[in-house]
Amino acid sequence: MKTNHYDVLHKTFDEILTDFKPLIHGTIDRLQLSAKRDEYEHVGMVALFDAWQRFDGAKGAFPSYVRLYIHGRMCNHLRDQDKWSHLNHVTDHTVLTDSAPASIDDGLTNIELLDYAKGAKLSARELCWYKGAIINGETIRDLASLYGVSRETVKSWRKGAIRKLRLSNDVERTT
Repeated sequence: MKTNHYDVLHKTFDEILTDFKPLIHGTIDRLQLSAKRDEYEHVGMVALFDAWQRFDGAKGAFPSYVRLYIHGRMCNHLRDQDKWSHLNHVTDHTVLTDSAPASIDDGLTNIELLDYAKGAKLSARELCWYKGAIINGETIRDLASLYGVSRETVKSWRKGAIRKLRLSNDVERTT
């Protein structure tokens, strides 16, 4: 009688990857993640490797174990990506310029820029970043040195200021 089991112990990872790559692609398709196929293919391959390393033959068959392992890892990654996107906003220089008039060439004086920032109800530290970076053109490193804090602290001031400037700008647009 022939037993139908996958011999994971006598195969290299490359052989296992070749055998289970269709499973990875099928999982991507079932979860409708084709827009980020490369990213999720990588997640699936790492999950396959981890499953290969952790597999205990006494607890069941490798194909069913790896199928659940890959599916679970992709779902976790998808959930983490969703959580991250809800908590963070990717910002580039255009977002700030769209949310706050930051150019003297636009006819704004330093006083008007400060009034705009005060209207956004920036904290004292956020106002320090705003004055230094927006009005005076100083870098994060310069501001950290000036105020005797870390660059990460100045970045947190920037993050808070940008968030409040966006909210203030959104309120102005709706009224």
